[in-house]
Amino acid sequence: MSNPTAPPARPARLLSLILLTLLAFVGLGASPAMATEDNPVGACLSSDGVWLLVVDGEGTALANECVDAPTSGEDALVKAGLTLGYADGFICSIDGTPEVCPATFDGSYWAYFHGAPGEAYAYSEVGAGAFTPAGGTIEAWCFATAEAKECTPPQLNILMGGTPVAAPDGLTAVDLPFTGETASPSASPSASATESASAEPTDDGATDQGSGTVVWAVVGGLVVVAAAVGVVVWLRRRGSGAPKATGGR
Repeated sequence: MSNPTAPPARPARLLSLILLTLLAFVGLGASPAMATEDNPVGACLSSDGVWLLVVDGEGTALANECVDAPTSGEDALVKAGLTLGYADGFICSIDGTPEVCPATFDGSYWAYFHGAPGEAYAYSEVGAGAFTPAGGTIEAWCFATAEAKECTPPQLNILMGGTPVAAPDGLTAVDLPFTGETASPSASPSASATESASAEPTDDGATDQGSGTVVWAVVGGLVVVAAAVGVVVWLRRRGSGAPKATGGR
């Protein structure tokens, strides 16, 4: 008689394959979700629009929106619907800040800057009427009070290609309420750059829901993996405990 051979442990091999697949699934479920859409600032700049940011002396956004092909920095303000006041040919009031241009210089003024994603703002060397903004750039204004004497517009949070644009070294990007066609219905018009910069980051409902889904996916995957491991161990012990066949003639 020939020596009988034990049947191949196909169930164990199959379960091992399932185990590896589940481990890969758990690894994917535990990986953080990545943003896939640009925010309004990034979408505007990516489409060669000009983003206009205007904040008053308290950091409140008077304009924070996309402007299509302005012919000058002044035209960008007009296209955003802002009212302008002039003194000696210079813009001295924007949207009622200050209500009346001072008869003589009192130390307060509107500071005009140019910017680009990830770069620090550069103070304009020419007046707003003489500068033509390029597509994909930022026009930024801030009001310097007589007490402060100077100001710099806040760096905006920019999401381009699904990736946050890093702010220049030493600066923090903030979110401000949008205005114009990009205005968010839920945004508070009184929110300021100072409040945004000092506020602790919070997760919205979508983030919480996504995190909960990942957690439960991982827990469920681990339970299934543990069950599969138990079955594999049981099958191997059962096979090792079976009586061995002996050879004969």
